Amino acid sequence: MTEADVDKIESELGITLPMDYREIVLHFPVRFEAGTTDGFLWDDAAALIERNRELTSARKPWGVELQPLPEQYFFIGDDKAGWQYLIDTTSEPSLVYIMEYESIERIQPISTYLNADKEHVLLSEWFHDYLKTYRDDGVDITAKKFPASEPTLGGLFVLFAFCCLIALVFVLLTIGIEMIQGK
Repeated sequence: MTEADVDKIESELGITLPMDYREIVLHFPVRFEAGTTDGFLWDDAAALIERNRELTSARKPWGVELQPLPEQYFFIGDDKAGWQYLIDTTSEPSLVYIMEYESIERIQPISTYLNADKEHVLLSEWFHDYLKTYRDDGVDITAKKFPASEPTLGGLFVLFAFCCLIALVFVLLTIGIEMIQGK
């Protein structure tokens, strides 16, 4: 993300983003997620503007009325499974919150979700842990594309065992049906 992208987010949404958030997105080190909404931390200015506008307005998806996101929160990303990550734009340094399924009644500090020992988790700590998961998995965050995984012998064995199990179930079902029919 560029300085112009961050300025556009601020001007379009009428907010001031915290300095620590600006620093992270301006120096975003995960190259294969740059300019995308694929990771926990979105790096696409247009998508962030659109999503924050959507969340800060009353809406009725699926016939359920959802209250607008309070003004102090800024959506920064999600996990693609219903959890949205937010920062409080009124706190310096930024604190990370999590919201379940767009329900403002379920906004809570991410520390409660992570079972952390402290009340709040700083954006810098959360982002560090995010990057650490890549490092621990041996992923090169400077790569232009997410590294393809190679099939392992263990994975192939599990696939073979699963296929054998399915074949066995099919044979047993066939024998059982024939016995019921008296053949």
